[in-house]
Amino acid sequence: MLAIRINKRTLLIGLIGLMLLGNLVTGAHPAAAANNRGPELAAWQASELVGVAHQFGGSTPEQGLDNSGLVYYVYQKLGVDMPRSLAAQATFGSAVAKSQLTAGDLVFFKGPGTSSIVHVGIYLVNGDFIASSSSTNGVVRRNLNTSYYLEHFVGARRIASSMFAPVQNAVGQVALQTVGMPYASGQATTRGVDNTGLMRYIYGQFFLEVPSDLLELAAVGVDVPRAQLRPGDMVFFRGPSSPTPYRVGMYVGNDDFVIIDADLGTVVKRSLAQSFYSSRYLGARRPYANYLQPASFTSSGQLPAPEQPTITVADQIIALTQEQLGKRYLLGATGPDAFDCSGLTAFVFRQYGYKLPRASYSQATVGTAVSLQDLKKGDLVFFRNTWRNNGSIDHVAIYIGEGKIVHAITSGVTNSALGGYWLDHYAGARRVLKP
Repeated sequence: MLAIRINKRTLLIGLIGLMLLGNLVTGAHPAAAANNRGPELAAWQASELVGVAHQFGGSTPEQGLDNSGLVYYVYQKLGVDMPRSLAAQATFGSAVAKSQLTAGDLVFFKGPGTSSIVHVGIYLVNGDFIASSSSTNGVVRRNLNTSYYLEHFVGARRIASSMFAPVQNAVGQVALQTVGMPYASGQATTRGVDNTGLMRYIYGQFFLEVPSDLLELAAVGVDVPRAQLRPGDMVFFRGPSSPTPYRVGMYVGNDDFVIIDADLGTVVKRSLAQSFYSSRYLGARRPYANYLQPASFTSSGQLPAPEQPTITVADQIIALTQEQLGKRYLLGATGPDAFDCSGLTAFVFRQYGYKLPRASYSQATVGTAVSLQDLKKGDLVFFRNTWRNNGSIDHVAIYIGEGKIVHAITSGVTNSALGGYWLDHYAGARRVLKP
């Protein structure tokens, strides 16, 4: 037990924490029982991402997120071995009826004029879901009961609680990622943390609210014997001449913990085996009950209700190309496991009813010519002298927006900037897709 003096207010907070944990401590370990909150935490996490930019192939908020990247990021953060591709996500978990949807379920949609699944979102509450859309250039909140989504909804999948990692594992991973974060007095953000701010920041990623006062922090949750320490537990240390808590860190496993070092000005990883810390170790606490639902989860105000299709054929084609990223290059290959440049373009366009000639120089004769400054998503972009060196067109790519192309090159299917080498070899563009 922590050897500290506590006032009535501190004692009350501690008692409340223990009462909240009562149902967890009896018959199930707090962290194991908290695993049952996984689907709900996924929905809460998704609701906090509204406004993050859309980026084809993006799998983190920093990169930007495409629709399947949003799902991948949220569930991987909570320990679910979620696949990255939309097609694999559509078969992951178990099917659930639309009338039985609960927070954290995945909802899927087909595109205009096709039965193929082209879009996925994370269900919240009252028909609302979160998804990343190229047409809105970011993560948005939408409702299943608007006409477009009613027409294009094709099914839902449920990720069972058992598929989520125990919360302490996820918390421990986030704790490790804080190493190197800067010191900032009174702060608990990526811009900086102080002593208790580090705890508030880490737990805050999982919607666990803990106090900023050190003595109050040392009274929340349940006491943990040193022999039973697990990632995500708070470890407390006394001062040089005081029996009460002076500093707090977070245990990450193997006798290691993270803690803010104000003198070094950064979060560091240290070991309980070090004499400095072992001699000042007071005890540990585990607060896994005080989940605080974010305000972003419940709807506030009127949501925009798109009545017109927001997913174009170009969006669908580009999304399909992003599922091919990393597949190997093979001259003459037309998929689905390997491609050459024109094999890739012919393959993805064929899925949406457009039959292209087989060779890149022949594809350069279809559709209508488009100038470089007027390129739109889904346009075919052509290059010469990339390998034949006879002045003829010998390479084709698909424009995906924001000055980027996707194509099959010798290193495999990849996205590239339309600049440098590729701009030097640019030979024109054609628009095949109908308005």
